[in-house]
Amino acid sequence: MKISVISFRCLLLVLTVLFVGTTASSQFNVKVGYNIGLASPDINNQILDTFNLTQMVNYDEYIEMRPLSVMHGVSLGLRQGFAFGAVTVDWENLSRSLSAVGITRLPLPSQPVSETIELTYTFNMLMVGLETRYGRLGLGSALGRNFVSITRETVQGEDFSLLRSSQGSTSQTFARFHFSLNFSGSPTVAFALKPFIQIPLSKVDLSSVATELGINKVETEESFPLIGLSFSFYNGRQD
Repeated sequence: MKISVISFRCLLLVLTVLFVGTTASSQFNVKVGYNIGLASPDINNQILDTFNLTQMVNYDEYIEMRPLSVMHGVSLGLRQGFAFGAVTVDWENLSRSLSAVGITRLPLPSQPVSETIELTYTFNMLMVGLETRYGRLGLGSALGRNFVSITRETVQGEDFSLLRSSQGSTSQTFARFHFSLNFSGSPTVAFALKPFIQIPLSKVDLSSVATELGINKVETEESFPLIGLSFSFYNGRQD
């Protein structure tokens, strides 16, 4: 399943309209937020380490590509309150660009020539969850699907996809659990801090990424475990 940028723009437009039109008499909330995540992708980072080693010999000076760790991005969602708690539907985006620079020194008076290698990781996550509140405190869980994209910027400035569905799964199922600290700014506006842990239930096959980077690696299935923090604003009746 491939989710296009146009689809997310349409989703953003719909949620914006709902955000503006939500009335105080409704228990329906629209969420707009920002997320910071810390990924621990051991297999992926081993591929990057091997890539750095293969590139070092090609240049006089080489600035290594750092491992994938901190990611960040926006989140949009809907929340419907009931007597037992609330049902939520969310879309979240996390992304991070990583780069390496290779420098070749030419005979004087020529200037050194540099080449930048840039990879962009993007997680587009859709999830359905349940939340309960105990005063300012809350607990929640969700089940979702993470659609992973890994691209490399070409010399022409275009994005070339390294992750291909023809060579394995490019998405994964996950479970997420969070604790929340909730604040009400007014009867119709609220803010929440949500530390979360995301547990992968399936893996993404990075064999096409390793192949495109010129690496022979036996183990290429990555689970992308994640912990993070969400900053969320809600519009709608809060009691």
